[in-house]
Amino acid sequence: MSARLLALLTLVTPAFAEDLSWTAKVTQGQAVLDYLDAGAAVVLDPFPEKPTALPANQEDQHLFALPPHLPTWQIQDYLRSKRDPAETPGPATRWLIAERHPEGGWRPTGQVRWPTGRSTRTLERLQAATPKGLGGLDQPRGLEDLVELGIGHATVNIHLSGLLHPENAPGRIPFSFEGRDYFLHAGWLRKLDRTIGFLTTHRIVVSAIILVTPPRNGQRHLLTHPETTAEATLAMPNISTPEGCHAFRAAIEFLAERYTREQAEHGRISNWIAFNEVDQAWTWTNMGEQPMPRLMETYHRAMRLIHLGARRYDPHARVFASFTHHWFHAGDGRRTYRTREMLKLLTRLSRAEGDFEWGVAYHPYPQNLRVGTTWQDTQPT
Repeated sequence: MSARLLALLTLVTPAFAEDLSWTAKVTQGQAVLDYLDAGAAVVLDPFPEKPTALPANQEDQHLFALPPHLPTWQIQDYLRSKRDPAETPGPATRWLIAERHPEGGWRPTGQVRWPTGRSTRTLERLQAATPKGLGGLDQPRGLEDLVELGIGHATVNIHLSGLLHPENAPGRIPFSFEGRDYFLHAGWLRKLDRTIGFLTTHRIVVSAIILVTPPRNGQRHLLTHPETTAEATLAMPNISTPEGCHAFRAAIEFLAERYTREQAEHGRISNWIAFNEVDQAWTWTNMGEQPMPRLMETYHRAMRLIHLGARRYDPHARVFASFTHHWFHAGDGRRTYRTREMLKLLTRLSRAEGDFEWGVAYHPYPQNLRVGTTWQDTQPT
């Protein structure tokens, strides 16, 4: 790994957007690209939870477990601070082989590797009986109409920042994850149970759209990314701090356990869509103004955490990246982006760190959102 890459990977991200200049963000984004270009000097094969041993004939190397909130550009700084290999922080993490650094600490020998996930349940893969679907269910109203319409699959919006909270209040029920207590909004949970349960009972395949709200009235939810701005409609989740990342994993863990039970008493979620239209991130997956590689590194890591949490219970769980239908439109590179280039980078990140079952959930709208006669569109070829 080059000296330039090692230097770039030592940059530390401050907690809030105003503490980090655009130049620093670009540098960190470039570090992501350099990390991918460097290749893997020592390769870890895919594994369910933790690799059992280092590759043969590798002296003075150790296997490190990286915390899930750690971005790519902080890996070297994290390793240089370690005297001995880290203890396993939990199943939702990734692994890296590192060697001793001449100036102390450790340095990576290649790229990280994510676990592939090991399910504790035996479930069948559900397939929609018909391509006819319905999107964006928020309330359990008029559900009987879906049966009469012959709907085969549907998306259900799940606002994590409305469901899970770090503090107790009236109307909330306790939930514990890895020794920490959280509190679930009972009303939100009843709505999800009714909606997902009804759809599953009537053999309508459910895809959950995982959403997070931006700051409102000066208040920022623990699950809202610290760099999200108040102008947004929806936000990137907070996987940049230990506390926020733990809460995000707790929310996914709760949903995955509840909605993948063998008897499906609350219904079944088959697919998990990561947020909304990340190519129009300023409005729909806001993380503040970002160079595309820095945004996509965060997005890819969030997709991995959803995949790990869901695969712990459902061996067929799939994660989808959300995009608009404007695949070739160039964005401004700070708030909006070209979908095709984001997909290329997402593919590179996935392959470099151990591919997983993910797909694309793009919005199949007409070229004019207010004119539904798609057969008259002139832009598609």
